[in-house]
Amino acid sequence: MSDDSLLTRIVNLRESQNWSQIKLGKKLNLDKSTMNKIENGTRRVSTDELEKSLISSTSLPIIYWEGKTKNMNSRKVRAK
Repeated sequence: MSDDSLLTRIVNLRESQNWSQIKLGKKLNLDKSTMNKIENGTRRVSTDELEKSLISSTSLPIIYWEGKTKNMNSRKVRAK
């Protein structure tokens, strides 16, 4: 999956939940500056961050984050 696809998914998740970068960052244990860099494409998301943060902090399946589906199941994402 391309970095563009992942950052698009991160932004889509945040916007669909009406979360600020600060709020999503807190859920992922990242500060606002880091979230801004990720969303602007100037910082990559490591595999470790993908597995430990995005997947464990949301109810979205790994296939969404891997880019194998665009479906967020049209339901609100629950923070664990």
